[in-house]
Amino acid sequence: MTFAAVAPILNPVVQYREPAGLDAVLAAIADPTRRAIINRLARGSARLSDVAQRFPMSLTGFIKHVRVLESAGLVSRKKEGRENTLALNAAEIVNRVGAIAVKSLVFRR
Repeated sequence: MTFAAVAPILNPVVQYREPAGLDAVLAAIADPTRRAIINRLARGSARLSDVAQRFPMSLTGFIKHVRVLESAGLVSRKKEGRENTLALNAAEIVNRVGAIAVKSLVFRR
């Protein structure tokens, strides 16, 4: 019994891009932890460590969630010395939600 040589199957290289604009917002709010962070910050700015205490994860894991929210433009972080304060970018959320509402109206037609 002989076997013919089979050429390996190679997948083209997929280039991963960070989501931008509306995609970044939807990716950010898709996670329940990030939605909980947004809900907490809707009551006002807070120290990062104080917000992180409410979540059953490491501080490193929590900061990764914060970075996703920052890259989507939903949250800003202000560093003063060793303290990081998180704040909700309410205007940006209104702009993004408005864009989602307009697009949903277009898709309904």
